[in-house]
Amino acid sequence: MHTGRSVNGVESSPSYATLLRHRGFSAITGAMACSRLGEFTAQTALLLFVLARFDSRPLAAAVVVCRLVPGSVLSPLAGALLDRIRPVRLIALDMATASLVMLALAGLNATGHLTPAFLLVLVTIGSCTSPLTISGARSLVVRILPRQMWRRANAVDSGTYVAAALAGPMIAGLAVSQEGGDTALIITAGMYLVGTAIALTTPAIPSTDRARSFIADVLLGIRCLTGNRTLRGLTIVVSLFNITNGMYELAVPIAILAHHNNGGAWVGLILAIGGAGGIVTGAITGGWDTTNNEPRIIAAGIATTGIGLMTVGFAPNLVLIGVGMLIVGAAGGVFDVAFLTLRQRATDESLYGRVATVSTALNAAGTPIGALLVPLLTPADNAQHTGITPILVAAAAAPLIAVLTPKLVSKPR
Repeated sequence: MHTGRSVNGVESSPSYATLLRHRGFSAITGAMACSRLGEFTAQTALLLFVLARFDSRPLAAAVVVCRLVPGSVLSPLAGALLDRIRPVRLIALDMATASLVMLALAGLNATGHLTPAFLLVLVTIGSCTSPLTISGARSLVVRILPRQMWRRANAVDSGTYVAAALAGPMIAGLAVSQEGGDTALIITAGMYLVGTAIALTTPAIPSTDRARSFIADVLLGIRCLTGNRTLRGLTIVVSLFNITNGMYELAVPIAILAHHNNGGAWVGLILAIGGAGGIVTGAITGGWDTTNNEPRIIAAGIATTGIGLMTVGFAPNLVLIGVGMLIVGAAGGVFDVAFLTLRQRATDESLYGRVATVSTALNAAGTPIGALLVPLLTPADNAQHTGITPILVAAAAAPLIAVLTPKLVSKPR
């Protein structure tokens, strides 16, 4: 297959059109897009639902923890499964499970039987299978695409992520404000079901060899991550950065809900503006040759996030909050492409499912920590500054993490 024009004997980066025509890539991307749309819709819908139904910031933070921590703990097992069982089946299993969880939450609430305990148990169940989709699709991309297509594939991956980050909160905010939390959860379940159907149309991609035992595969993925200097550095940097992400993802909606009527719709709109920021920057970055420059690009993305959050923290109105979130989203698009490309170059292709799953879980470890800090920094008796303090703390932390990045993240040998 022709993948790019040769210039002075060097193969150029293939076009996006060539990438999308590659066997299986469009189906994988479609399934991932539905999964992410469901994830971002669920994230905002659950937050608004919990704050409206139970009026509890600690419970909202606990929901964030239950959505992330169980999947992170089980990620080494999920990574080994992805390299031993056809990933498409596991991706479909995860999205079907997520759909059932959303339907169960809506059903229990509609019948008056939803308690905080049931809420946390169901969210935990959904989390347990989540690594299968998060890393499963990315491991498939590495298997089906030649190396010269990876950078643009990462741009498409980032594009679906930020597009979902744009549309999901808006859908959730409008659904909750107009129809109620139950409707938002049912809509989310439908998104996951569509993704399940698309995943099952993906061409069969064989699993890797099973010469080792399952436990040996699990341990190998962990050893490959911890023994690789580049991957270790990325894990430290992204985990720290995700503490700031966890803080502002919960604090921004709380701040908006505290000061504006019809808060659900405004939350959806502001978060959607943040998602819009990354679509163009991700696509542009995907066309760059970032080889050996990824650590500096990652640092720049983190520092720029701090600028955006500072804008949000001091914004006197919704317009400037939107501008700040636009900056945050644009920085995220650049960050994502550089991070994903560097992780791919640093990882043995035959082990990517195991390594990427463990890496993703450790990277996400900072998010629940950040979410748990929010209730501590947003006292209920000080409505004037509700949500602002954690946003400013996150803004101040970002440049410090950016300074550390080039020191911790080395280039692959």
